[in-house]
Amino acid sequence: MKKLLTILLLCLVFSCAKKTEGEYLSETFLVTNYPSEYGEPIIPEDNLLTEERVALGRLLFNDPLLSIDTSRSCASCHKTEFAFADDVAISTGIENKLGLRNSPSLLNVAWQPNMFKDGGVPNLDRQAIVPIEDEFELGINMLELVERLQQHPEYPEMALVAYGRVLDAWVINRSLASYQRTLFSHDSPYDQYLAGNLDWSQELKTGEALFIAYCASCHAGVHLTTFGFANNGLYETYSDVGRARITNLPQDEGKFKIPSLRNLPLTAPYMHDGSLEDLESVLAHYSTGGKSHPNKSELVANIELSEEEQAQLLLFLEQLVDEKVVD
Repeated sequence: MKKLLTILLLCLVFSCAKKTEGEYLSETFLVTNYPSEYGEPIIPEDNLLTEERVALGRLLFNDPLLSIDTSRSCASCHKTEFAFADDVAISTGIENKLGLRNSPSLLNVAWQPNMFKDGGVPNLDRQAIVPIEDEFELGINMLELVERLQQHPEYPEMALVAYGRVLDAWVINRSLASYQRTLFSHDSPYDQYLAGNLDWSQELKTGEALFIAYCASCHAGVHLTTFGFANNGLYETYSDVGRARITNLPQDEGKFKIPSLRNLPLTAPYMHDGSLEDLESVLAHYSTGGKSHPNKSELVANIELSEEEQAQLLLFLEQLVDEKVVD
């Protein structure tokens, strides 16, 4: 009997070893409760969401193995309590090196057509390789990272189940993208007010009216952004030329992707370089019309608000925080 059991066990092990990559693949697609008013998220056919893909991406996102010295992870600069942004002007990477720009929120990134503040990567599925290989962020060559993760006790099997292929750069990028597509925010007090589920004071309604009058041209619609690029007159001379780094066009100097204002109070400091420490400083910047620059948007003009109006606008901005995503 023992001999028979041994033979059966060996057959089972041998059959598992012979399983082809594609036979591992899970086809249990994840039903994500995306808000209908946001429109369809950008999800490619070769990376539809499954629980397995999201689970792998979540683990990788929080794993310091993704940095050359195992000191930093994606989550080091994109923290839940700050709406998956950071609370410093410029985050530090390996060896406490300062990065180039302020870390943006990752919430609702599933709807963004271009990645990074200069739009240098066209989609989320190719985004992760940039911070992974950047010498000021995670600082590891992707091939070296693949070799490292292939030695992990769980990741290789998870890759086979999630994508039906061995763990490689393709899997790393796309699993991280899958996880990030589950990070979305849509239940702020402002959303509840728009849905008719919350009454607002006249002060808040006035703050909303001020926002629509002065801010909504760039921070438009349910996403509170046009996803475009603009120069907001932050500087007369830009050490970081923004969009022009990608296009090499002088007319793009100083232009950066217009961020969503959702959860804005949680994501200080502000601007591409984190140079404005609080929302009062942001209002002060726009009240002056910004610095003179040939590419400055014509929408950036002097905004003359009384102290009461500034307080009302700030009170409105506080209603953009979705507490559920930072619990």
